[in-house]
Amino acid sequence: MGQWWKLINVDKKVERRSRDDLESLLRIPRLRKVRTPAWPIAGLPDSSIGTFIVLPPELVGAITMLLDHQSIICLALTSTYFYRLLISSFRQAIIALTPAWVGDRIVHIGDYAETSPPTCPEFVCQPYTWTPQLSEAEQAQGEAAANPLYHLITERQSDGAQAYGSSVKPLDNILRNLHLKQYVRLEALPESADIEDVGHLIEAYITWTDAHQRVHDRVGCKGPWAGCGLDIVDAADFEEREGWRDVTVEALDLETDKSG
Repeated sequence: MGQWWKLINVDKKVERRSRDDLESLLRIPRLRKVRTPAWPIAGLPDSSIGTFIVLPPELVGAITMLLDHQSIICLALTSTYFYRLLISSFRQAIIALTPAWVGDRIVHIGDYAETSPPTCPEFVCQPYTWTPQLSEAEQAQGEAAANPLYHLITERQSDGAQAYGSSVKPLDNILRNLHLKQYVRLEALPESADIEDVGHLIEAYITWTDAHQRVHDRVGCKGPWAGCGLDIVDAADFEEREGWRDVTVEALDLETDKSG
């Protein structure tokens, strides 16, 4: 008999049918660069800016309603005047541009799991043995107690997550594990012989079960990232910090140069 799976955001208690939207749910868009003036904005020689800031706040607000989220953020960061004026729109733009699942614990849990990932200690599995004497309600209760993470009551989200516009190719990104402080350079993804795409990589590494049906051959039943918080950032915005480890080679099973 086959194994059934659920892709769950543990913290938000939501579930998705497939891995197809994982990249959109985790990828932080690359924001435009912001330049702030070296002198007070009221003293700027540019007459067009000077004309703009003396307009009534209501009119400025009406104009800025036509801007997209990134433009709102850039304008708000140019000066304290625009920040105060656009604070509400700025907040809404930040929320809109924040990927829905960034930093949340996510797991690809199988119905044959007999334990929960160490990252989800609140889900304690209770041993359960099926017997024909049990009623359907008792059986359901026992199965839920044996694998509480799989049976977590979640809201099922429809596929087709909003993908934020970006001129950056997906392979120019970095996949980060925020819990373990590990990262994978996705530019090396085409070199992998057993990982198809970003969603496949994430799904394999967040898998958790106790049966080998329909699991990644190399990663196995207990994915090392199960229940961890992840995000995807543009390589140009990525800064290597102390304590972080590059796991690209092992995650993608790449051959290292042994000549040296």
